[in-house]
Amino acid sequence: ATRIDMKLVKQGDENYFGKNKVALLHFEFTTLCNQNCSYCLDGNADPNKEKAPPSDKKAMLQSIDKIFRAVGENDHLGFILVGGEPTVQLAFPAVLSKILSRENTNVLLTTNLRKPVEYYNNLDIPIIASMNFDSVDPTAFLDKVIKLTNMIEHVRIMAHPQKTDIV
Repeated sequence: ATRIDMKLVKQGDENYFGKNKVALLHFEFTTLCNQNCSYCLDGNADPNKEKAPPSDKKAMLQSIDKIFRAVGENDHLGFILVGGEPTVQLAFPAVLSKILSRENTNVLLTTNLRKPVEYYNNLDIPIIASMNFDSVDPTAFLDKVIKLTNMIEHVRIMAHPQKTDIV
């Protein structure tokens, strides 16, 4: 698939927006995650909290098909993949592959970087890295950010209000 060069486009630029429709989609998996961040969801840090089920692969792929049919072939789509943690979802590889199969489509992954650096290098997509102070060693996290610097678009440092002094 052909990728559109990621470049800054000024809001209202008639040369770009006059010819193209652009849709940015926040595509959410379930809250299934490999962390228990206190700030994420009510009671998430509770070890007795019931884990969210994985997203339904068939339903997610059907949703993407509906999105593809709803826009023109030359219209640009941007997907921001979020979770919980998208990379722990069984449907993640199929969802990513489906999104990347369409021309004029880009994807941005929001992830906690808990997988090995090689995993993200193989994905070869832009990343928003989200670090929490509840269960992540900041040094190890920042080491991954440095190793993935060519893919990292944005880093979020998240902490419970009681931990802001260490941020």
